[in-house]
Amino acid sequence: MRVEFILNTAGEYFAGWVESRTIRDERDGKLKLPTEDGWIVLQHALSPFSSSPRPSITQGFIMPMYITQVMQSGDLREDIMPLPMTIGILFTVVPLTPKRIQVTADCRLPAAIDYFKQLLAEIEKLWPEATVSTARPLPNDFPKRPGTLEKYKRVFAIVVQTRERWRDLWEDGELDNPNPRMEDYKDAIANEMNWKPSDKTLRKIKKYGDEGLLA
Repeated sequence: MRVEFILNTAGEYFAGWVESRTIRDERDGKLKLPTEDGWIVLQHALSPFSSSPRPSITQGFIMPMYITQVMQSGDLREDIMPLPMTIGILFTVVPLTPKRIQVTADCRLPAAIDYFKQLLAEIEKLWPEATVSTARPLPNDFPKRPGTLEKYKRVFAIVVQTRERWRDLWEDGELDNPNPRMEDYKDAIANEMNWKPSDKTLRKIKKYGDEGLLA
């Protein structure tokens, strides 16, 4: 089971949450997963920010949860696995901005599906903007020319920057509304690209970007 979603948070914060949550689940025995003939044990995820060298805020990173033990016919033994170690669950994080990330969560172990779904539900509670969904076909009107796609990506990057600037100004009490208007976005785009999209095109770009299609 593989899903993708966008979160309005820093990669370091998300990584810390995943590590803390899975450590707690490991302590509570939730990473000991029943199978038809015994159990499989997963290791908790480790944040790359907990050790050196730490990734920069612009670097992507992965957080694997490895299979560490299996129990078959009631006998606990360490599983003998060729390198690289077998991954049960994998989080791949790609920073879009310092406070916005794209996450791909991949459960490769059938026995872990129920636990995996619990983790996703917790993520959606903490980050309501996360729309967890499986990979889906691109919309019919999604740009097919590489030049157009790159243009859309650049526009959406400006949209995200404008959103962050407006929210910072709103938090500082300089604005009454934290959400930019369409004209605010279009002015910012025109300043950067010397081009101003129509309302229809801008709405489409924002929709694609918020769905993670312009990452």
